[in-house]
Amino acid sequence: MFVLLIPFGFSISSLYQNSWSQAQQSMLEKHQLISQALIEPFTLFISSRQKSLAALGKDIITAKSQQRPYFVNKQKQKERYEHDITRLINKYYNSYEDLVSISYISADKETKLISSTTLNKSETDFPLYSDLPLTSLNTGKKSYRGNFISPVFISRFNNKPVVLLKRHLIREDNETLDTIRAEVSLNYIDTMCSKINFGHKGHCATVDQTGHVISHPNKEWMREIRDLSKLLVVKKMMAGLSGTTEFYSPFIKEDMVAGYSAIPGLGWGGNDSST
Repeated sequence: MFVLLIPFGFSISSLYQNSWSQAQQSMLEKHQLISQALIEPFTLFISSRQKSLAALGKDIITAKSQQRPYFVNKQKQKERYEHDITRLINKYYNSYEDLVSISYISADKETKLISSTTLNKSETDFPLYSDLPLTSLNTGKKSYRGNFISPVFISRFNNKPVVLLKRHLIREDNETLDTIRAEVSLNYIDTMCSKINFGHKGHCATVDQTGHVISHPNKEWMREIRDLSKLLVVKKMMAGLSGTTEFYSPFIKEDMVAGYSAIPGLGWGGNDSST
């Protein structure tokens, strides 16, 4: 889950100078507004890329159904098949600046294609993502079987943090055909989060379902995908909770008051914190 952390502009000392109930109510109200303002675009961003993969999947299934069999020359049939699929994944890859790569693998594992910043199609360089833990992705009112999202990781194509969206192409008889996967840049998430300047030293941070940094004002933490899962506020977000809490920030090196919120469907969480 993504965790949104946004400081509120209340110092711990000021909370003792004012009524705690009044300060808490004010923080809750402000947190709710910020959460509503950021959770929706975060979810819509991932959902839109999920829908793009779904559209690509439909186009691939259509292209396969329209192929003419070459009973004499199987190699020619395979080449035509790979040409058609490559054209489709290149089309979708070039339609979105935040897609770092799109890869395709057939059900029989015989055909592996990729469109990426490096365009390296060799077998040894084809990304298998076998070590990535995936969780089911649900960003809409319905749960669609065969959609998955990974924690944040460093892409081999651009050496920057990305998440992986994976989609199984499933026929009407529930048979899994092929698999398509897309590495999605997190620049949009970071840009949205970086616009939050709330109160004294206030900032927005976002973590994935394992508690690792997606967006944070400390860019070094982003590059190394810093593990924040041991922080109390992150633990609460990973548990699917939302609210306000006090915690010691290893970034600010002060006690902070944070509003935090889990982002449904993604497993992410975000918080806003302030001293």
